[in-house]
Amino acid sequence: MKKTNYLFILVSIIALTFTACQKEGPIGPEGAPGLDGVVDVYSYYYTIFESDWDTFGDPGIGFGYIGSMDFPEITEDVLNYGAVLVYLYQSGSLYSLPMTFVEPTTEGEYLTSIWLMLNLGEVWVTFQDSDGLTVNPGDMEFKVVIIDGYLNIPSSLNLKSYDEVKNYFNLK
Repeated sequence: MKKTNYLFILVSIIALTFTACQKEGPIGPEGAPGLDGVVDVYSYYYTIFESDWDTFGDPGIGFGYIGSMDFPEITEDVLNYGAVLVYLYQSGSLYSLPMTFVEPTTEGEYLTSIWLMLNLGEVWVTFQDSDGLTVNPGDMEFKVVIIDGYLNIPSSLNLKSYDEVKNYFNLK
């Protein structure tokens, strides 16, 4: 009986070794890999074009623009246990989202807010001005980093800094 159990275990180990699937994605830095030794970290540039923005609300009252980006890598596991980091790419720099900034005008100032909504397989980006007169944001480029849910992200890693994220996960 013991001999049969050992033989079964040995055959199972050999079978799993030759049939195991490896996740796609770069191997993370030492101490960072997921359960299988490979970290699923995806990094993409994505452009939402001027014609792809949809409006919501009424001008002067909660008016804004919303655009979507499709990413099949955003699974339930990523939504529940992982991370999706989105950066706005402008003038050669990456800015962590969500964000709010002041827009000066000749009549004063107003705030522009950019925020995100994550769903299974997609990211929605919303632009809205505090004066209720939001203009179409035009072609906007984003850097999106998707990290699977099996990775312990160290609290010392500044996720708002794309350079730190890039260096930690060896992204290109």
